[in-house]
Amino acid sequence: MTSRRELLRVALASAPLLLGASAGNAASQLGGHSEQRDKWFWIPGHAFTLKAVGADTQKAFTWILAENKPREGVVLHQHSREDECFYILDGRYEITIGGRTALGTSGSVFFGPRNTPHRWTNVGSTTGRLLLVYTPSGIEEFFLAIGIPVKNPDERPAFDPADLGKRQSEMAPKVGLMKVGEAKYRTHANGY
Repeated sequence: MTSRRELLRVALASAPLLLGASAGNAASQLGGHSEQRDKWFWIPGHAFTLKAVGADTQKAFTWILAENKPREGVVLHQHSREDECFYILDGRYEITIGGRTALGTSGSVFFGPRNTPHRWTNVGSTTGRLLLVYTPSGIEEFFLAIGIPVKNPDERPAFDPADLGKRQSEMAPKVGLMKVGEAKYRTHANGY
């Protein structure tokens, strides 16, 4: 397992992606450039954009910026292949990891080790933003396979729940993702 010190070193080395360095400069520092970077997608529970993927980071990590409206979040799930860190940029979130639940606001960081059930939910009254860091990379395959392209993070497109559920069910085992419970609020046809 990657040490916290190594994870921090890698994350800090890639900070230009999040902090607004030119895409070309940041990409050259990471060794690649994702063609999906900064395009928005939506799945029930949140809109997201890929900030760094395995092709950019020598498969060390994936960064995903997620935005969700109040009462949106993800189902209780676990990853068998990667650890996940949750860094709250804006908003108020309830984060459940294992059997513990905590509230966090801007600047809060939570760590979800692989094989540990977790979920996050925007419990605030405004749109929230999270930076999700997965180590190692690979989970982006799931998000790109099921994500619905949108023009901006506020768009909530029409979708066929049966089709989305089928794609989630087919893709989740391929990336070691398993649903183990429900979302805090049933605002959409969540599930995989």
